[in-house]
Amino acid sequence: MFCNWLSFREGLERCYTPTHRLTGKWKLTAGANGYRLPDDAEWEYACRAGTRTRFSCGQDSKFLEDYAVYRKEEFTRRCGSKLCNGWGIFDMHGNVWEWVNDSAKTLMPGAASVNGPTAADLRCLRGGSRGESAIRVQSDSRSRHRPNHRSSALGFRVVRSAVID
Repeated sequence: MFCNWLSFREGLERCYTPTHRLTGKWKLTAGANGYRLPDDAEWEYACRAGTRTRFSCGQDSKFLEDYAVYRKEEFTRRCGSKLCNGWGIFDMHGNVWEWVNDSAKTLMPGAASVNGPTAADLRCLRGGSRGESAIRVQSDSRSRHRPNHRSSALGFRVVRSAVID
């Protein structure tokens, strides 16, 4: 809803269409030029910023403290409170888990839990959060949750597809 509101506010095409009022499910509109959640691959590409290491700042977690809010039993921090990655993007590691536009069914086939939701019911999260260890905030780290789950350790960032003239 936020992505559609922001798109409307800026005179762009809305990227999401509701598919079912009662369940609150939405479908991504292909080719729309408005704001949307990044897909999993886009998120990781932006996080890595051209690197192939565990973190955008390298292999060694000793540098991570300068780039990520993690291992903290406190509230999230204001965006940009740590250093940005090589492409100028802040808070890709830690602070809050970020929703992406992919389902756990696609990216995490073993995500179904016993007596719990199936992977098709879950959405992927990226980046780790403030309370996670270094291994959980790596560039390739994923988690999952129901899309209606709310927590101070969850957030999102919006993207737009590049417009090429």
